[in-house]
Amino acid sequence: MAGRPPKPTALKLLHGNPGKRKLNENEPKPPLGAQPPAWLKADLVLLQEWNRHAPRLGKLGLLTEIDDDALATLCVLEVKFREMLAAGAAGSALASLSKELRALWSRFGMTPADRARVKVEKPQDAGKLGRHLGGA
Repeated sequence: MAGRPPKPTALKLLHGNPGKRKLNENEPKPPLGAQPPAWLKADLVLLQEWNRHAPRLGKLGLLTEIDDDALATLCVLEVKFREMLAAGAAGSALASLSKELRALWSRFGMTPADRARVKVEKPQDAGKLGRHLGGA
């Protein structure tokens, strides 16, 4: 298929559905949460990277049980990128890997541009009585 991949409904909702297009009501909704693949658990550095991302994505409802390989791939690329930086890799190699990383970050809504479009409802002011009783 040509063109950019469709944005997941969860990201559209977090962004406030700026295009106001009809949301896909038949989009598969796998259960939230993902476990790191066994091969990733065998590498402490990769597992630390997973543990850095998974809770944050989970809180936003962006990590489901079928996203394990995609997040694991992102973890591998991030660790490889840091290793290449430390080894003084050539700029072209870093640029290529950076492009792959940006694509995966975008798919999980982790780029600054994606974050800038996210709309979060502010908690409503409970008023004087609510504040007195321990409300917001």
